[in-house]
Amino acid sequence: MTISTQELTQVGEELKRFAKDLNLSEDQKSKLHVALTEAREKVAEYLKANPNTSRAEIIAMMRNQQSGARAA
Repeated sequence: MTISTQELTQVGEELKRFAKDLNLSEDQKSKLHVALTEAREKVAEYLKANPNTSRAEIIAMMRNQQSGARAA
């Protein structure tokens, strides 16, 4: 699933903020852009399948996915 132009703009803004705060290299910026975009896509897919989901439920879902990724 692709994300909207607005969401892509938000990803770009987040990337700029992280890049400035963390003094990221171009390679790090590229990798972070991919990660942020994929995360937005996952949230969008989840919301499409579960339209009445609260923000708290989305945060819990993302934390569960992070925990699973760290364990792997």
